[in-house]
Amino acid sequence: MNAYVKAAAWGAVAGLRAMSAPAFASRVAVSSKVRLTLRALAVGEMIADKLPSTPDRTSAPALGARVISGALVGAAMGSKSGTTRVLCAALGGVAAVGAAYAGMNLRRSAGARMNVPDTAIALLEDALVVGMGSALPAAKRRDVPVVARKPVLQSVPVPSFAGLRA
Repeated sequence: MNAYVKAAAWGAVAGLRAMSAPAFASRVAVSSKVRLTLRALAVGEMIADKLPSTPDRTSAPALGARVISGALVGAAMGSKSGTTRVLCAALGGVAAVGAAYAGMNLRRSAGARMNVPDTAIALLEDALVVGMGSALPAAKRRDVPVVARKPVLQSVPVPSFAGLRA
């Protein structure tokens, strides 16, 4: 599977569930703390998706999060060359938009046509996301930015106040 296909496929996952794409794509590439955090966010998103107060995935903030998620995961699928990363990021973002709209329309029409509660369709969508996320190739450790591999506090320089007087 070439980088462009991987980027588009991961973008589609991000279009369905924004946090699931980075959670699955980074399963081997980042520290255990980052993986655990991403997984918790993905599970939280899957739970929140079932709440009646959750806005549509095509509302500006939700769609923006999906585009950003798809672009970041898409870029991680690209090679180290800048051009490939930019193209993969663009493909991931565009695929996220397409999947967000397609998923929303399919979910609404399937629920209406089959006369089943939206929660049942949402659970099927979750299963699709988990299946896709498990089947797609993960990002390689070398393709993830160094800051995502280190705990944040270890990568932030701490200023020295030696020599300062009160």
